[in-house]
Amino acid sequence: MLSDRINIQYSIDVNELPTEIKRLLGKVQEHLTLFAADNDGTLKELEDKDVLSLNTLEEVDMFRRRLAAMDYILNDVTHIITAYLEFKTQGTKGENASAPSPPSPEDDDAEDRAELHANMLFNDLGGLQDKVNELNKQT
Repeated sequence: MLSDRINIQYSIDVNELPTEIKRLLGKVQEHLTLFAADNDGTLKELEDKDVLSLNTLEEVDMFRRRLAAMDYILNDVTHIITAYLEFKTQGTKGENASAPSPPSPEDDDAEDRAELHANMLFNDLGGLQDKVNELNKQT
């Protein structure tokens, strides 16, 4: 759950998307269940202790890491659904919405999608840089 992460890209059949989304959301639910079970009352217990301590710092950091693990999965779900909706939108522009043809490189919409994906990548990199800066400040 708190291990290193790597981004990969692969394709699946459109009909498999609902199953994949449900699988990912199931992972989030598992993380939430474990998170709640592992941390039941922990923050409440910290209230009774010196909060300006190494123990508090470690507990807060662990909470953040566990929440980040869930956030990564939810971010993946967001990207998958966004890509699917873009796919469906492109499919309805043609005459045969049930079998959209892949966009050609000359297609202006393909350039718009490429720019959108590039912007999303830069936003993700910016968020990652913010997290790295935050971690550097803590050490």
